[in-house]
Amino acid sequence: MIFLVIALNLIFNFTGILFDNKEYEPNNEIPEIVKKIRLLGVLFNNIAIILFLIKVFLNFISFYLLVKPPITDADNEKNLVNSLTVRIGASVLLIFLVQILFKVFKYLLRVAAFYNARADAIEFHIKDSKIDLDKLM
Repeated sequence: MIFLVIALNLIFNFTGILFDNKEYEPNNEIPEIVKKIRLLGVLFNNIAIILFLIKVFLNFISFYLLVKPPITDADNEKNLVNSLTVRIGASVLLIFLVQILFKVFKYLLRVAAFYNARADAIEFHIKDSKIDLDKLM
């Protein structure tokens, strides 16, 4: 797992996409502002995708625990109760986490679309300055 993280870090350039895109620096030109807004949109899209992958991973683990619980000896009554407890717990965890992660996923996609729409409006105003920027926003 550590090697996978190191390999991804070496292959992909995450600078400005997942981390700091220098929002604290003053903006001198409009294309610079648009670039920062676009990077914010990309950031929220990436966070949404990461949450989606976590949600899929949790689904697989939960369904695996439902189908094949760690306790398989059903002869003993205590083992049967433990097996049912693990299955019910996995089901409740699955429903709870999937609902929360899906709502956060949808929210982050909406935030990313908001930032992309702002950047589109600024670029459209640059190309056609007759239209008021307030109406575009």
